[in-house]
Amino acid sequence: MFTLVAICAVLLNTRAADKSLEQLFRDPPKSARPWTYWFWINGNITKEGITADLEGMAKVGIGGVLIMEVANQKTMAPTGPVAFASPEWRELFKHAVNECARLGLQMNMNNDAGWCGSGGPWITPQLSMQKLVATNITVTGPQHVVRKIQQPPSTLDYYRDVKVLAYPAVDRPLHTAKSAVLDITDKMSTDGTLTWDVPAGKWKICRIGCTTTGQKNKPAPESGTGLECDKFNPHAAEVHFNNFINKLADDVGPNLGKVLTTTHIDSWEVHSQNWTARMPEEFRKRRGYDLTPWLLAVTGRVIVENDEQTARFQRDYLRTEMELNDEYYAGT
Repeated sequence: MFTLVAICAVLLNTRAADKSLEQLFRDPPKSARPWTYWFWINGNITKEGITADLEGMAKVGIGGVLIMEVANQKTMAPTGPVAFASPEWRELFKHAVNECARLGLQMNMNNDAGWCGSGGPWITPQLSMQKLVATNITVTGPQHVVRKIQQPPSTLDYYRDVKVLAYPAVDRPLHTAKSAVLDITDKMSTDGTLTWDVPAGKWKICRIGCTTTGQKNKPAPESGTGLECDKFNPHAAEVHFNNFINKLADDVGPNLGKVLTTTHIDSWEVHSQNWTARMPEEFRKRRGYDLTPWLLAVTGRVIVENDEQTARFQRDYLRTEMELNDEYYAGT
């Protein structure tokens, strides 16, 4: 009899647990509700549409939304009346946050227009992703040279000189020793004219500069499209954040952290960069030696010292890039 009672109790508890589990499945707590992407399409946004969308999502049990405003004229709607991040757009966004609060939803806003990267019209070429570029000439000494070195190619008419290096053009012109690399940056004027007493022998002269990579956030409305911020520069990341997400944070007031809980950085489709203005200082601080003679291995595929040491430098350089990206972009 005792055993029978115990079995009945277990069965009743199991049925109760099953019923409770079924009820939880049908009406899960907010913490277990799924979220959804919510794409705003190319400025075609209205208060009525926002409310209708959110009420429909709440009705079927959605717990939160991730907003991305996207545009591609070939496959999406034509340009609507609301420019991205304009005062009217921000009012509509505030309305969406208030509606989420009313309906018990949470919100995640992508950190820019489109679904790729961290960029916008507020990013100037100087604050954008940077890359090294170079041009070379060959001279023979001994002689006094006054000669203009062509500026390396630039993107969006943005260019800054970095270094002018000279190295012996020996029988193996793509090899040479670190001690033989001469920094002659101070021998070139701002217009690119080199004035230098060339030592005996044949010399390669490399004018190294930087320009923007030209990468932009995408696929975004034209009003929200701009250069990608410099991923190695914390100031560039701050400028980007302050020109968009920080403004939205101010707009939503007490709903910040309760309804608008998150910002989002989606897929990485902006290729890579290999320079930032503080790279020489950052490299020395992190790796413990001077970057200058090794720049030839970055820009001109020159082997400095030997294959092994150049490969070691290239690993050091890549490690520095990764650290700067982690600390100054993601970390900021």
